[in-house]
Amino acid sequence: MAATWRSSWPAAPGSSDQQVADAEEPAVVQVQTLPDGSGGVATLSALPLRLERTASSQELPTEQDTSPSVPCELSLQWGPQPLRCKQLKLEIVCSARHVELYIVGSRRNLLGEEEDGEVYLGTFRGSRQGAMPTGSARTEPQFFTMSPAFSQSNRDFDVLKSVQTLRVKFVSLTGDKSALILRDLRCIYVSMAPVARSSSSTGDLASQLSGLKLGDKAGGSALAVADVQSIIQGLQQTLEREMETKIARAIDAKLSTLSQRLAFSEQALFQLHQKLDAKDSRVQQSLGEIQHKFSQLEAQLSQLSAPAGGDDATTDAVVEAKEAKARVDEPEQAAADGD
Repeated sequence: MAATWRSSWPAAPGSSDQQVADAEEPAVVQVQTLPDGSGGVATLSALPLRLERTASSQELPTEQDTSPSVPCELSLQWGPQPLRCKQLKLEIVCSARHVELYIVGSRRNLLGEEEDGEVYLGTFRGSRQGAMPTGSARTEPQFFTMSPAFSQSNRDFDVLKSVQTLRVKFVSLTGDKSALILRDLRCIYVSMAPVARSSSSTGDLASQLSGLKLGDKAGGSALAVADVQSIIQGLQQTLEREMETKIARAIDAKLSTLSQRLAFSEQALFQLHQKLDAKDSRVQQSLGEIQHKFSQLEAQLSQLSAPAGGDDATTDAVVEAKEAKARVDEPEQAAADGD
């Protein structure tokens, strides 16, 4: 297994910084494979390494852009065969707070077809080494440790089965923003078991199955069994992805319908409250009008009853006056009759 490295910023040939050692030889990728072939470690030699953003450099191709807009990136490229692994872990110590990880390789799409492309693995924040700097030490670079790990069991990282390039983008540099100090970079991987491939170049399932002579002794070899297992596994993964997609769409449609019904119910309740409020206001207004009319009627009745009482009193007074006059006139009349 062989690997090389490239960076968007050139490596400094020397530095006065005591934290960065002068390398007599250019840095290379050293790949150490376990004796049983179950995994290995890829490390970058000549560390620590200082990458600087410069206007021009003899170490870089003339067409490479080193303007300030170019971020600091480092790529590990495997070849001529891609790296096939089940698990992958990176150990990085650098003067950047964050790193973004990308993998260029092949992965299986929803249709079960293999396609090449770049996959974003995520952005990872490092853990600071040492105490928080204060005063003038704030201008000095700070170092952060990152140890992201990935497994092919997670379908989002299916690209691990065929890694062509691992790209590391360094973000939020500390200290000198035009330089990155890389203290350590390790790529630890667990290899996949080698799977024999069919000699047929077509990806059609029918052609692959027809190419296997399962009834023949020669066709019943481990090669045919491996091909059948690979095909079945691919079909199973494709069906599972399609089923998950259909289930997700059905759930989304159901949730959308329930949300619409809930919105309609809320609107109906709101309209009902408005109608009840309007009806209540009309009832209150009617009660007020009835009370006002009743008070007016009481006033009219009181006005009508007041004159009737006065006439009775006047009549009684007249009767009493007549009776008194009659009592006075009786003696006078009797005297007149006596004469």
